[in-house]
Amino acid sequence: MSRYCYLDFEFNRTKQRYVNLVCCSLSTTEDPNPVEAWLHHEHGPDADLATRLDDLNEQGYIFLAWAAVAEARSFISLNLDPTKFKWIDMYLEYRCLINHSNSLGFGRQLIDGVKCYTNSNKWAKNYKKPEVNLAAAAYKLLNVELDTEHKDFMRDLIISAPAEFSDQEKGWIQKYCSSDIKYLPRMFAEIVKLYTKRLPREHQESLKGEMLLRGEYAARTAVMEADGYPYNPQSIKNFANSVSYIMDDLAIDINSQFPEEKIFVRKPATRRFSKKEQPQRDWILTTPYADKWDMTKGGKFGKKQLSLSLDAYQKFYNFTHDYPRNNLGAQMVRFLKTKQSLNGFLPKKPQIKYWDTLRSDGEKIIKQKSLKKSKTFFDSTDPKEGRVHPYMNIYGAQSARSQPGATGFIPLKAAWMRALIEPKPGRVMIGVDWGQIQFFLKMLISKDKKGIKAYQSGDVYLYFAKEAGAVPQDATKATHKAMRDKFKATTLAIQFGMTKFGLAIKLTQDTGIEHTEDEAQELIDLFYEVFPDAHENDEDITEDYESDGFLKAPGGWYMWGDNTNERSVRNCPFQMWESDIMRLAVGYIQDEGRMVAYTLHDAIYVECNTEDKDLGISEMASFMDKAFRFYLPKEMKEVGYCKVDADVWGPDLPAETVYYDLTYETEYGEFEIPVKQQQIYIDERAQTDYDKFSKYFVDIFKTHLL
Repeated sequence: MSRYCYLDFEFNRTKQRYVNLVCCSLSTTEDPNPVEAWLHHEHGPDADLATRLDDLNEQGYIFLAWAAVAEARSFISLNLDPTKFKWIDMYLEYRCLINHSNSLGFGRQLIDGVKCYTNSNKWAKNYKKPEVNLAAAAYKLLNVELDTEHKDFMRDLIISAPAEFSDQEKGWIQKYCSSDIKYLPRMFAEIVKLYTKRLPREHQESLKGEMLLRGEYAARTAVMEADGYPYNPQSIKNFANSVSYIMDDLAIDINSQFPEEKIFVRKPATRRFSKKEQPQRDWILTTPYADKWDMTKGGKFGKKQLSLSLDAYQKFYNFTHDYPRNNLGAQMVRFLKTKQSLNGFLPKKPQIKYWDTLRSDGEKIIKQKSLKKSKTFFDSTDPKEGRVHPYMNIYGAQSARSQPGATGFIPLKAAWMRALIEPKPGRVMIGVDWGQIQFFLKMLISKDKKGIKAYQSGDVYLYFAKEAGAVPQDATKATHKAMRDKFKATTLAIQFGMTKFGLAIKLTQDTGIEHTEDEAQELIDLFYEVFPDAHENDEDITEDYESDGFLKAPGGWYMWGDNTNERSVRNCPFQMWESDIMRLAVGYIQDEGRMVAYTLHDAIYVECNTEDKDLGISEMASFMDKAFRFYLPKEMKEVGYCKVDADVWGPDLPAETVYYDLTYETEYGEFEIPVKQQQIYIDERAQTDYDKFSKYFVDIFKTHLL
């Protein structure tokens, strides 16, 4: 019989490695009465609490919390290593249970503190995404209504971080902290009950281990977020001060490409540029996509117009790094994406008080002002420290991938902005990523022999073209680039669940030659003719999903049976597999003593000393190889060599870009990893924009006035 410790910390000042602890409340399976500790600026209770937690850990207790990343960061502030404790994260378990489960994710819900009934149909008036906070979960699971206004007030009081709290405030905060663990035992019992009801016996037997695995990654993420990644505060400050100038430069550049449309006009009052809507809509009407273009919902009088949103443009001009010049659709995507990326660097608007008055006992709010608080890059940074402590949002996607908030996460912004990730002298950043991991996983899992050979050939796209008879067997990338690009677009389209509609658009844009939907479908059919086992496996995924009512990741994450998008369903298992591999590799690397800064898509980023960079790269590659093969069937492990490559950058490295190879050891032999070394990280696909905008990393007055 497992024993649990239910706990909650209150803290503030999250911009530093060590958060400032305010208080803690904990209870155990045997003693539900909370043990309370006031920690704000008091070091004795810190040591006593750390000793108590260590003792509970030695006795075999599992630590159960809502949002364990936050509690694990509190452990770090107590000088405890959270990865040495066993965790179950109730937040992650609730997230898992509502993942494409209409019965939990919709219906009776608590949204913004208001009881309501929501519909899973996106077109319904009462469609709303479920909230995943403690109050929403308690209402859905237990029909318990927590006072969200009071929670908001207490949260704001705690994060206001005064030098001292009054005795009355101390009482409020400690009582509030204890109230957050009150319902955890009952909620946990209900969560286990729901899992048991949904899962066959063989899955129930592994459930506890899977919960602990998710909890372990929450603890590892706490270490990752506490470590953070480096930046140059002065460069960021200069950059933030230049946001309006960057957008003006971009507007001028786009106007120069399209002098007749002249999309942007300078306002005399502000001297800033603004977009004109009508020239955009006039241009859209000239494209082949006018009749398929997204429309607005309609304004006050219900008049619908062609949408000018980023999503609407991306549907037909889905460019990411290279934005073809003299293509207005591509340039508008470039403009809107840059604007989106820069939003997180804008200063936060002044905030008014969140509450008006309290009842006499100070525990209930009579009136509250509704206020949405926008986040910026600066919410997770400390200029004195020169580090970003990002919110990684683990298991944020349906496939269990992490989904960091793009507002403050530089790696998710425009590629040229990644140059702002700047280690200090004596240090370097290392990024190692798996090459074409989803394609290879698809072929390994389906045991498609030709697919495995395609990956091992070193050029998946050319192999596909050769097997399809589109190019001769002696074709190379140099001799048949155009045809290779066509088969590359097809492979990637299938990998990301694109239909003939999307592929026809992509092929037209990539090649400059119009492709019909029928031609696109022929290429999709060709892919499955060349790789038939992969096609059969896709159909098996759909059938299993419908019959079982869920898809399960190797590490235990579930997507339940209410996803009606077949393409999403078929692609999900490979992303699930990939995300499990990523988490496993992070654990191996951290256990080796390496500082994992963050993960991004198929890559892991580590910071280390400059003289240690090559050893760090080789170690990372070895562990990533080990993680990749871990979940593979025994008969596929030997052929499961997934290529990796590395980027390394830091101020002590030579100014010129250097390419070289390193070797790394695996259980199945020694392999090479290509390395790209730079002084500043510059994505070659974004070189043009970096050259144009990097001037804004220096002082704004020098840039614009001197």
